Formats: sequence, structure tokens, C-alpha cells
Amino acid sequence: MIHTPMFFAMMPKTFLDKFLALRPDPVTGKPNPEKFKAFLNSHPDNTSQFHFLQTTNPPPSYTNCSFYGIHTFKFVNRDNKVTMVRWRFVPHDGEKQLSDAEQKSCREIFSKRHSSTARIRVRCDGTCW
Repeated sequence: MIHTPMFFAMMPKTFLDKFLALRPDPVTGKPNPEKFKAFLNSHPDNTSQFHFLQTTNPPPSYTNCSFYGIHTFKFVNRDNKVTMVRWRFVPHDGEKQLSDAEQKSCREIFSKRHSSTARIRVRCDGTCW
């Protein structure tokens, strides 16, 4: 499950190519930004999640975001009617995002959340779509 409503790769080749583009350079130990830029330019099926992450502030905690199944399941009823479904779990307390100001000071926010997340009980409703 992931916390974005879409997966970054619609095609298996995109999945592999992204990780190849992010492979650290043996000399610098960091990914080559030009390789990643070339990946983005050559894989239009990657753009929806990339756009979502660029335009949506993150949640203050993973307890404040929905989670989406990346796999589709085939449900078949007694009449052999087929329904394809994916899961979505929504927190009872609702989805929340950091404001722009909170995001600028996110190191402090995330360090506080990290230390308290283990004690938080999260309740979610699961739905299929």
C-alpha cells in the first residue's frame, strides 16, 4: 500500500528504469540528476505521481493520510459477475496536510511525530473502488 492515489509506474519498464536512473554514482555515492531528468523526460507514464508529489504538501504524520492498494483484485460472486477492486483506507480523523509554513519547519514536526507515532492508535475505514 502507498499513500498516493497512484503508483509511479504504469509499465514494468518504467519501474525498472526509475531505479536504474536513481542508482548512485560509484564516485559520488549520489544519483546523477541528469540521468533522473532523462528518465522523467522519457517516461510520461511516471508524471501523475510526480505531479501529485510536487503539488501536494505531505501529511504531518502517516496516521493522517489515506493508503491505497497498488494491486487490483478480482472478486467473483455466485453469479460469476466479476468486479475488479483496489483497497483504500481512510483515517477516521480525516486526511491532513502540512501548511506551507509547517512544511518549511518540517524537521521539528517530523522528529516530534516520529517519537510519538508508536503510541498512536489509528482507525481507518476500508473501501473498494
